[in-house]
Amino acid sequence: MKTSPVCLFFLLLVAGIICISADDSQPRQVYNYGNNGQVIWMWNCDWENNDIAQKPSTGEQCGGVCIANPDCNHFTYYNGVCYMKKAKLPTPLNKLQGAICGWVRSRV
Repeated sequence: MKTSPVCLFFLLLVAGIICISADDSQPRQVYNYGNNGQVIWMWNCDWENNDIAQKPSTGEQCGGVCIANPDCNHFTYYNGVCYMKKAKLPTPLNKLQGAICGWVRSRV
């Protein structure tokens, strides 16, 4: 059976997409919106350094905690603590399983 060039191209394209999507070596950057669209956040990531304050909170509250601090423009939530941060974005982003990182849209 002879395969047409167009069919072969689509087969290779689909195989490439499957291989690319299976790579979990980088933090997955699927953006979520919270606090009525005021913050954008992602799963399993941590912004390096630039901490200005920390406060016990839940992951759902951390964006609001950052909004309430006028110096905070981005945050990381991990293990019950909201780490408020201030720096010019983007800053280095690390993979951290179970963490949430995000930023205040109006402050970047």
